[in-house]
Amino acid sequence: MNWWCEIVKSSIGAFCGAAFAFLFFVLAEFFKSIHARQVKHWDALGRLEYMLNDQMDVLYKNMCIAEGIIVSAGSAITGQQSKIIFDRLHPTPVDKDVLRDLANADLASDLYSYFTRLNSMNSDIAGVTRKYECFVDAFLGKSVDKASYLVNLKTFAIEITDIAKFTKEYLDRCIDFTAQVRVRLRNDRPMLRLLTPLCMSKKNENDFAELVAIEKQRLESEMKLVNNSSTEEIARVTQDM
Repeated sequence: MNWWCEIVKSSIGAFCGAAFAFLFFVLAEFFKSIHARQVKHWDALGRLEYMLNDQMDVLYKNMCIAEGIIVSAGSAITGQQSKIIFDRLHPTPVDKDVLRDLANADLASDLYSYFTRLNSMNSDIAGVTRKYECFVDAFLGKSVDKASYLVNLKTFAIEITDIAKFTKEYLDRCIDFTAQVRVRLRNDRPMLRLLTPLCMSKKNENDFAELVAIEKQRLESEMKLVNNSSTEEIARVTQDM
């Protein structure tokens, strides 16, 4: 009977060893997949920050350009001058593919909606610009008279005013998203997320809104500093001319 017990013990030992090895392999693959997903998420956040910075730059410049167009068109219409507006609004860069790698579903959903609206505004900008340029070509080719051109110029100014309102709204949203992404870049580092206990992770999420508010203030200060520097540089160059 002893030899039979020894066989059973050996079999159980071998089975437990194999089961432990299999369990270790499964756990290793599980944590490996989590880490890979976190790395892709963090890389996506980095690409998002770069794109959002570009968007902020374009949106702010478009607000300034729109203001110039409205003022120029207003003075031309008031003075009954057949003035050609050469300034143009620029399309805002949008790449939805970066959202595929985000692990945060809520952030990806919000950004998808925001990007969709930006693309819609880009289409509006292209349509308004194309329509005005067609009228300019017709006016320069003497196919339409001055009165008709001025009517179209007024329509162009009104449409640019509407676009400017959306541009200000999207600039505010862009600043908010940039602040969120910057905070998540610090909080969502792959190894940090893997080693952070669940209770600490929940605490970080609870502090998230406060951290975003602080980051937004920092962003707005950075933008104000850059804008002031640009204004001073333009004034200096203009004075030297």
